[in-house]
Amino acid sequence: MVLSDIRMWKMNGYELVKRIKAIRPETKVVFMTALETDLLELSKILPSIKIDGLILKPGRLENLVIPLKVYS
Repeated sequence: MVLSDIRMWKMNGYELVKRIKAIRPETKVVFMTALETDLLELSKILPSIKIDGLILKPGRLENLVIPLKVYS
């Protein structure tokens, strides 16, 4: 899983995700951003790349906790 900001210094999050997905397409991607956006808007910008989640900043720690499934 990759947790990345959209806006970064040398490479933006979109380019990072393209490069990662080219190597491992099954990688889950969650973006963090202070930009006013949603998953629908991101899917229009990057129609070929599946974004699995979006966390708006400022965020809360509770938004980063993902419940784990326990298999027996």
